[in-house]
Amino acid sequence: MIDYAFNELNLNRVEMRCGVKNKKSRKIPEKLGFREGVARQSGWLHDHFAGYVIYGMLANEWHKSKSDNFIYRAEGECLSFFV
Repeated sequence: MIDYAFNELNLNRVEMRCGVKNKKSRKIPEKLGFREGVARQSGWLHDHFAGYVIYGMLANEWHKSKSDNFIYRAEGECLSFFV
């Protein structure tokens, strides 16, 4: 999916957002080498404001990681992309 975003759609940046407390979802971008930042109390979740971890990857970083033989396969996981 990320290869498609960079190679076919020619995007410069891919972003993923996960809830701060959602450790399972956060493992995916972390294993893929995405960089992170936290948006504190940036969204409403059920009955309170919640923070999100925002992960970003630039096209040149992705291509470099691929050339360094970086491989990761997420099976059974659903990723949300915000670009």
